[in-house]
Amino acid sequence: LQKLPQVPSNTSNVVLLCYDTCMFISQGDPLVKPNTFIADSGASTHMVHSKQFLSDFQPEIGDVKIGDNKNIKSLGKGTFHGYYINSEDRQVPVTLQDVLLVPDLWVNLFSVTKAMENNKSKIICENDIITVQAKNSEQVKFDKVLPHGDGKILATEFYTTTACAN
Repeated sequence: LQKLPQVPSNTSNVVLLCYDTCMFISQGDPLVKPNTFIADSGASTHMVHSKQFLSDFQPEIGDVKIGDNKNIKSLGKGTFHGYYINSEDRQVPVTLQDVLLVPDLWVNLFSVTKAMENNKSKIICENDIITVQAKNSEQVKFDKVLPHGDGKILATEFYTTTACAN
């Protein structure tokens, strides 16, 4: 398992993920479920490991470069329609567009970079929580701390409203 570089203390707790990291976290870790999304500042777009999360799926084979400079295949892209359950047990709608299907990922990736594109969302990082605030003031919190080596990876769960894609 490769060690990730240290993150300076004045930055958020988001780390660049590598394939080995995803495997390490998912094997035997009860905090990681099929609908777990990790906040990833290094991902250029959102990615899921299962086609069942996507609607409007468009097949298109491509390569995705991961943290250890290896390439893994993406099989296409689609739209994720779902929700997040906030601390008041209220469903907050979540729509992610141009989400890549990358079956070799062990977890789903939420691209912090993509969320900030075109000022779509405000990102707040404090106290081991990453809050994504949309223009409509709805918030999603990545507040599940997954220990990893000397650092942490922040995650949350999104639930899909998309029926299984064909």
